[in-house]
Amino acid sequence: MGNLPIVAIVGRPNVGKSAIFNCLAQKRIAIVHDQPGVTRDRLVAECLLGSQPFTVVDTGGIEGNVDHDFEEQIRSEADLAMEMADLIVLVGDSKDGVTPVDRFLAKQLRSARKPVIVAVNKIDHPKQEMADTEFAVLGFPDVVPMSAAHNRGVSDLVERIEQHLPPSTFQKTEVELDVPLKLAIVGRPNVGKSPSSARSPEQPGTPSMCRTNAMEKTTC
Repeated sequence: MGNLPIVAIVGRPNVGKSAIFNCLAQKRIAIVHDQPGVTRDRLVAECLLGSQPFTVVDTGGIEGNVDHDFEEQIRSEADLAMEMADLIVLVGDSKDGVTPVDRFLAKQLRSARKPVIVAVNKIDHPKQEMADTEFAVLGFPDVVPMSAAHNRGVSDLVERIEQHLPPSTFQKTEVELDVPLKLAIVGRPNVGKSPSSARSPEQPGTPSMCRTNAMEKTTC
């Protein structure tokens, strides 16, 4: 994963960062729980959903207790994402709308001068699809409505991510083996093995190099 672009997921507690991370990783890695602050540790996985693979990181870090240390936690998470990532996904909760914490975190991320996509999570019903428009006030042009719990909007998020990612050094290689193909045709007598091997497919009418032994096994 070292050569892949890095996408960091950030957001306040209980907005569904872990659920989005699991959707992108296509496996249950992060713990999904209603209790704010359950995910504390940084999680890393590879996303292969689109045409360009990338590394996705759930930064964790922000806990549920809003106290004098909370603002520093937000700064720390934002700084970590800005330092490590090529692109940042800021997750919001459509049911809560834009909160002061969302605004503060967005303000920190704007200083990074890196692409930021706002993923408005928990839009679980088609009637809620316009709930994402409120998040335009955060100042980022890319706002994606989605529901990680119902796997809605995940492909749209991946597509939007790929539009902003730098080229990856990851390449799929094909190995070609210059080895002659050996073919054996087997079967009981009188089922048509010899006629099928009597002619070469490349040069019709030319006898092939196939030979049939006494046990009715044809090899090439």
